[in-house]
Amino acid sequence: MAARRLARTARQLTLRPDATLRLVVVADTHSQPHPRAAEYLAACAPDAILHAGDIGDLGVLEQLSGIAPVLAIRGNIDVHAPDLPDVLTLDLVRGAEDPQPLLRMLLVHIGVHGPKLRAEVAAMAWVGSIAARPDAAATGDSFDELSATTLSPLCRPARGWPNAVGF
Repeated sequence: MAARRLARTARQLTLRPDATLRLVVVADTHSQPHPRAAEYLAACAPDAILHAGDIGDLGVLEQLSGIAPVLAIRGNIDVHAPDLPDVLTLDLVRGAEDPQPLLRMLLVHIGVHGPKLRAEVAAMAWVGSIAARPDAAATGDSFDELSATTLSPLCRPARGWPNAVGF
């Protein structure tokens, strides 16, 4: 059986006028978000929510979209979500008049091995047909922290809502 080809997509997120952006990353909800997760996430007042896979019931994404726009990828349990990409490259930009990325972020479900970003994962960031090394990464399916020598700035993997939101 041939391996399934990874679906990749790229998106831009525009910074606020004060050059900030508040992102929340969740992963591994497995259809059962923590009962207080929505309350906590809403209190964070994010500009966008990134779901790093293993969503389970896609109704979870609908719930999240009531808080902020949602960008999501598939995890290994999300075989019922063919419209979602496996890899998402996010460029954080000032706006349409200045589309040069200030930061490139990679969202992937399984991305680390121990404290390091897997080499093949770092190579997954694509914008159009051009490979582009990310400045930061967010992953699901891991409790490990990425090595500061691997990527800068450092992003912690988000494993499950209870863990991601400190319950």
